[in-house]
Amino acid sequence: MTSYCALPLGFLIDLLLGDPRALPHPVVLIGRVIALPSWYPPSRGA
Repeated sequence: MTSYCALPLGFLIDLLLGDPRALPHPVVLIGRVIALPSWYPPSRGA
């Protein structure tokens, strides 16, 4: 498949299927993993 077909095909598939409502978007999960260290206070000995 050429790149000329891949982008429109991916766009149409996304329009038809969309994101599942039960699962968070992968970007949200990546953001939560990045923010994970800020949830814990810094250790005193370090």
